[in-house]
Amino acid sequence: MPSTRTKSTAPGQVVTDLDGHRYTLDKLIGQGGQGEVFEVREGRLAVKLLRSANEAERERIRRCLQAVKRLDLEGLPIASPKAVLRPPHVGYLMHLAAGMSSLRSMLKPPADGRSVSTWYVATGGLRARLCRLASIFEVFARMHGRGLVYGDPSPGNILIASDADGQRAFLIDADNLHVEGDTKASGLYTPGYGAPELIRGESGPNTLTDAFALGVIAFEMLTLVHPFVGDMVHDGEPELEEAAFRGELPWIEHSTDLGNKSSRGIDRQIVISPELKKLFMRMFEDGLKNPLARPGLGEWVAAFCQAADVTITCPRCTATYYSPKSTACPWCAQARPELSLALFHLWDPEISHKSGGQGGDFVTTAKGARRSLALVVLSPKEAVPILRRHVHSDHPADQTDEPLVEAVRTRADAIRVRNLTKQPLLLVKHEGHVRTTDKLDVGAEKLLPVSSVGHKWYLHFGSLDTLHRAVLFTPMP
Repeated sequence: MPSTRTKSTAPGQVVTDLDGHRYTLDKLIGQGGQGEVFEVREGRLAVKLLRSANEAERERIRRCLQAVKRLDLEGLPIASPKAVLRPPHVGYLMHLAAGMSSLRSMLKPPADGRSVSTWYVATGGLRARLCRLASIFEVFARMHGRGLVYGDPSPGNILIASDADGQRAFLIDADNLHVEGDTKASGLYTPGYGAPELIRGESGPNTLTDAFALGVIAFEMLTLVHPFVGDMVHDGEPELEEAAFRGELPWIEHSTDLGNKSSRGIDRQIVISPELKKLFMRMFEDGLKNPLARPGLGEWVAAFCQAADVTITCPRCTATYYSPKSTACPWCAQARPELSLALFHLWDPEISHKSGGQGGDFVTTAKGARRSLALVVLSPKEAVPILRRHVHSDHPADQTDEPLVEAVRTRADAIRVRNLTKQPLLLVKHEGHVRTTDKLDVGAEKLLPVSSVGHKWYLHFGSLDTLHRAVLFTPMP
């Protein structure tokens, strides 16, 4: 059930923890279904103040906080309780992540006179939103992998790096955190983000209700409209919104039921990739009444990353947009520049050539085409990083965005690559079954010719006698 809303505590108020340390509340930085989070003036700390109805409820919350302190949160970007507050306040003290701001700042344009599109681009645009969503979903996937449930995901309790290029995510509400299957877990949720079965009281919070809330957040963040608040709900009575959140109305982009469509928000075709559209349909159509049909968080992370990889920056308005099917920037109509592709193929040393040539070759599909494991689009003069997630599948979760190579499309027939790793990389010229090897030293740059016919240069991320990925730079068809 949602918590009862009360007037926000005023900055300047002093709270005390059980050890007698006093803290002065400062700026409000987050607000969820159960309370508010404030910065404090004494050090890099924050205080979460919880709303509660009576002393029994306050005592239950204090016990929950003590239980959260015993959970294994090592390595997870979660503000776990550092100290519990003394009555009459109910809440806890936590460490505050530096350089972070509330996710809410990317969901609702301010009334400062700027157009929505100008604000959308200024707050990072499409690519930044995709990367930040990948980071957020990755944190929850790691948490769920430890058997933990967050309980109340909402924009008010997720922090993101304040700079436009930052992708870090940090969770500031830990008081609902619990082990999966805990029947005593609180069923509180932030209105608008509770899964239908949670709202109807048919289920307690679990990883599937977490996933539903994250799907709502993702859709809102990309489109600036709630997936269940169509024109009918927006202009109707409050009871319609309640029915929509209970799962009794179709979502606004339903494949067959158009009764709750929305004319508000960003054009979905501009910000939702085809793969993301499939995941949203599975989440809000199949998964609306069948939680087990909801996409896994790993699927979402992969889809956000893949979508970000095919965005380019418009040289005129600096907006980012999907390039594969666009002929012009959807934000300002600037013609799309000529592009190149970085295609990632799998090299297998065990493959033998019928011709009896050198051993090893790229893995192919049933139709004989080289199997592509990832795709990155390169636009003129824009430095694009080749990340660890593009070339390694067995990396720690916190190293997925480590840059290994920087690639720049200098002209239509050439790509400049720079080695950012701490070891030389192998360059191989493939001309039929004949291979010529070279290397890209640590910190070195080389200009690779790009051609759609004849010989091809591959940048290998392993030796030819090991299974690994290699990248081919080629013109975009």
